[in-house]
Amino acid sequence: MPDCQELLLDPAHRGTLRPGTWFEVPGLPGRYPLSVYLPAGYDQHPETSYAIAVLFDGQNLFHDEGSYLGGWRLHQLLDWRNCQGDMVPVVLAIHTEGSREIALSPWSTESVPDARGQIMADWIVEALLPLARSEFRLKPGRENTLIGGSSLGALLSIYAFLRHPGVFGRVLAMSPTLGIERGEHGRIYDLMEQSPFPEGSRFYLDAGGMECPCGHVLRHADEFVDIFRARGLQDGVDYLFRPDPQGKHEEEAWRFRLPGAMQYLLA
Repeated sequence: MPDCQELLLDPAHRGTLRPGTWFEVPGLPGRYPLSVYLPAGYDQHPETSYAIAVLFDGQNLFHDEGSYLGGWRLHQLLDWRNCQGDMVPVVLAIHTEGSREIALSPWSTESVPDARGQIMADWIVEALLPLARSEFRLKPGRENTLIGGSSLGALLSIYAFLRHPGVFGRVLAMSPTLGIERGEHGRIYDLMEQSPFPEGSRFYLDAGGMECPCGHVLRHADEFVDIFRARGLQDGVDYLFRPDPQGKHEEEAWRFRLPGAMQYLLA
């Protein structure tokens, strides 16, 4: 095995993070910066194509600077995976700071009456992914297309997977905002019960026991997984549920659970 700790001191063995392209999404307020991560060796190996991962809250995914409570350091994890010979995707990281609740909530609720997450999900499928496929060497197929995020970003990722089952075959849902007793965002339960779950999909879901005083984030995630079980889906195959009894609702917890999530989703 390579000594990755030593190799990764050399920038040639690390991926490239391109910051700062801005997009306007018709029907959504504000502008949305997009960061792109290209795996190490992307420019040196023009014969190689890659899976694609679309992730929300790009402002929190990489470096600590500019993030809410420290970054996920996703680039470091992917560089390590690449050095180990594991699959690494091209990452499109959508920054969603300004109008986050409007852009990431799939439907209107009492707390988010002007939700337009459906617009964001459709824009990714109809505009962003085609543009990415024209600019980068990407593998075709839903099995090579991941969408993910945390909290509201996880909720919209689940929604996008269910709304566009022919597009997304991998879901990263960390501490999703599933709602309170099927009120608020809890409509996602009904959508999961009624929507197809195509064969070959991989769905990662987690939640922490310390995310709120009443523990409802973890309880709701467990109730959501009950739908998987009722549908005959297999834990560790079709989905992977990782409850974290000590996990909090913050970047540090998601960073801690991220390696296991990526190992499952990118296997």
